[in-house]
Amino acid sequence: MEIEQALEIIRWTVSEGLNGTPETNLVPNPCERLIAAGVPLLRINIYQPTLHPMIGGHLFIWWRGDLLARQEDWDRNVREFRSDEALSPFEHMIFTNARKLRRRLGRDDESPKFPLFDELRRRGGTDYFAMQTGFGKASSLGPVDRILNSWLTDAPERFSDTHLTAIEQIVPALALAAKGSSTYRIAHTVIETYLGRDAGRRVLSGAIERGSGETIRAALWCCDLQGFTRLADTTPRDRLLAMLDDYFQEHGDDGAGIRGPGAEIHGRWPVGDLYLGR
Repeated sequence: MEIEQALEIIRWTVSEGLNGTPETNLVPNPCERLIAAGVPLLRINIYQPTLHPMIGGHLFIWWRGDLLARQEDWDRNVREFRSDEALSPFEHMIFTNARKLRRRLGRDDESPKFPLFDELRRRGGTDYFAMQTGFGKASSLGPVDRILNSWLTDAPERFSDTHLTAIEQIVPALALAAKGSSTYRIAHTVIETYLGRDAGRRVLSGAIERGSGETIRAALWCCDLQGFTRLADTTPRDRLLAMLDDYFQEHGDDGAGIRGPGAEIHGRWPVGDLYLGR
């Protein structure tokens, strides 16, 4: 791939990142441009850890011919200790802090038997290449400190050194654009989780000046879990926390401004909100 072709992909990717283009729309264009430049891509996968009460990270998967990348979410708190053979390549890279991982997928190739590779081989994959891009400590948000990406070809001759160089040239721009999109999404999630949807939207729209306020008409709701003190004294901690989680989920899933100490729930809905019609 010529330098100017790589620069054009980088310019487009950075521009879309500044525009806040979601990853499902962001990923296909650089891939199609790489294919047009002679890089035989079959699939790309981007993984981003996130800050979310229930989701641990997002996958954005694109196969050649797809109009958009498909988003898949990893649940939070579902991983248990597993042998290396049961890990995904991304998990292996995270746990070993490997910056790169390459595996040729021919049947005679000797490599760790990640279950994913069998599927990729069945779909025609011949060469798998993955990279891990870390963030500086000043721009990390808890577990959101890296982006991983993998590239797959179905070319019989596999990836050449020239192909891998082209991929490595655009990965920083792609990671930066994806990071920009995910940072706003994380801010949106965290603020709405702790302030509620209505207050969260107001803060994100700029209503953050100290001393500012607004008079609204709203419905207020308070409820309590009967017998919680006795339950807290007699129920094992993990079981109690699981029960509280189910309780808050049942009563607060559709609310605005839901929060409460202990087993208490306080909710607020502005009058006119659709939730009042339920």
